[in-house]
Amino acid sequence: MLKAKIGIILCLIIVCVYSYQFMTQNSDADIYGNDKESITKSIQLSERGKNQEEIEVLKIIDIKKNRIVPYLYKNKPGFIHFTKRISGNYLISDYDNNSDSSLEAYVLDIESDDSNQLLLIVSNETNVKSKLKVTVDNRTIVKTLKIGEKNFSISKIPRSKHDSYSFKLVD
Repeated sequence: MLKAKIGIILCLIIVCVYSYQFMTQNSDADIYGNDKESITKSIQLSERGKNQEEIEVLKIIDIKKNRIVPYLYKNKPGFIHFTKRISGNYLISDYDNNSDSSLEAYVLDIESDDSNQLLLIVSNETNVKSKLKVTVDNRTIVKTLKIGEKNFSISKIPRSKHDSYSFKLVD
């Protein structure tokens, strides 16, 4: 009789845990990156009420379980990164739009199968620099940039051993 009661209690506990997990995993409050409309809304919310009409999504890029979105807000470069959950919904992992420049470079924190890291470059049409020198652990790589247009590029760079990246724009 005691074993039956313990079994029932354990079953109830397991059902409660799975129910809680299911409810929190599928909460509408957590869904932010599933389509362009929700991505724009999440950019707006992450930047504390930015005007939606001034957000221009340049592209939605899916890489494995990651969704990278380069965008311009008031013509300033930014990005937002989402991670896909088991439920299939995308949640915000990282974002940045704190620049007053015409070009920004971001080293993305994304799982990689190799020894590379991803570099995202976002620019607006006022950018006049044609090259970006990227230095990773004293090794320099030159990236060619498009000028005079709203643009982004994503490419692989070596992963830094000391989290040391520097960027320099050149003509």
